[in-house]
Amino acid sequence: MVFRVQDPSMLKQVKVGDKVQFEAERAAAGITITKLQKGR
Repeated sequence: MVFRVQDPSMLKQVKVGDKVQFEAERAAAGITITKLQKGR
């Protein structure tokens, strides 16, 4: 699946393979990630 991010700078805190927790909202343009943090 492809998700949009509300603020592209959020992606700087994670890298490929990291486990993450996120919050998302559904909009007409698709699903947008509104909060992102590394998981445990």
